Amino acid sequence: MGSPDKTQWRELYHEVVETNLCTGCAACVMACPRDVLDYDHSETYHPFNIELSTAVDDCVHGQRGCDICTRACPRFRAWELESDQALFGRPRRGRRAAWGRPGARRPSRSARSAPSDRS
Repeated sequence: MGSPDKTQWRELYHEVVETNLCTGCAACVMACPRDVLDYDHSETYHPFNIELSTAVDDCVHGQRGCDICTRACPRFRAWELESDQALFGRPRRGRRAAWGRPGARRPSRSARSAPSDRS
């Protein structure tokens, strides 16, 4: 088994795909070096595990420590916030924030319409 502090497909599936935070970008599928993830192009527009030996929310490579799919996903945990800081020098504010994030708070209606929010 992988390290308990290292994330893998199981966490990505439950925290992003199942909760519909997934935007359907397929970054996790493209990043997977073992080709065990595929993408539903017709109904859900979400990734899924195609390994026959594991459950839909599991990955044998993730069990061994692979975390590449979680690092590719822009909606998984702190990676999005870290990317915003690296790319823009600040986290997103207002309507551009990731509302689905645990702990993320939607600003008040007046704050959402404030001119400073449009920068």
